[in-house]
Formats: sequence, C-alpha cells, structure tokens
Amino acid sequence: MENITPGLHAEQTITVTKELLASNVGSGDCDVYATPMLVNFIENTAANLVKNHLSDPALTSVGTLINIQHLAATPEGMQVTAKVEITEVDRKRIVFTVEVQDAVDLICKGTHERFVVEKEKFSSKAKNKAKK
Repeated sequence: MENITPGLHAEQTITVTKELLASNVGSGDCDVYATPMLVNFIENTAANLVKNHLSDPALTSVGTLINIQHLAATPEGMQVTAKVEITEVDRKRIVFTVEVQDAVDLICKGTHERFVVEKEKFSSKAKNKAKK
C-alpha cells in the first residue's frame, strides 16, 4: 500500500462497440454507450492503476462505491477515454475522481472507491456464503 498515494492517475481509451450499447446490454432501447458498461470501464481503469502499484501479488482491489453522472450520450464507433486519479488513501480504502470524455463531450464525472483485500481470504469468504 505504500506505493499507492494521492495524485497517482491513469487513463484508458476504448472504442464504443455494438456490445457496449444500451440496446444490447438491457439498460435501455437506444444505440448509445450503456451506463453499466461505462461503470465497468471506470472500474477497470481504477483497478489496473491499483494493481500496477501493489507490491504484494496476494493483494487485489475491489470496487465498493461508484457515484457518477452520465452526462452525454456516445454513439457506436466513437472512442471514449476514462481518466482516474487517486485523491485519498485511508488505510486500505482508495478514493478516485473519475472523468470520461468522448471526442466531443465530457460524458461522465464522479467518484469511485476501492478497497485493497487479500485475494484468497476475500474469495474464500464469498464462496462460503454459497454453502449457507
């Protein structure tokens, strides 16, 4: 965790494909970038940033909170870029500011939180729920 500090940032760019449209993922009837897929993209960008700065391979991060505004629609074929920046680290809790931009508009802004956990312990606890 000592490598994870406020100010660390990352960005990723993808192209909105048919598979990412609201009309294909069940979140609406329009052929535009789906909010659930936008959330996935933000989480992936933040998770990769954390993963690249964890020195212990037994650790990972899990998303625990996402608070975003989806501000503008993006059509199929347009690229979107997610930018995340760590703004706070409180023990195992990491807070990010997030923005996503397409070629024309800021399409999303908000915050995201992740917690650093031990992979095995976390997975084991989840699997044990299924046995109850």
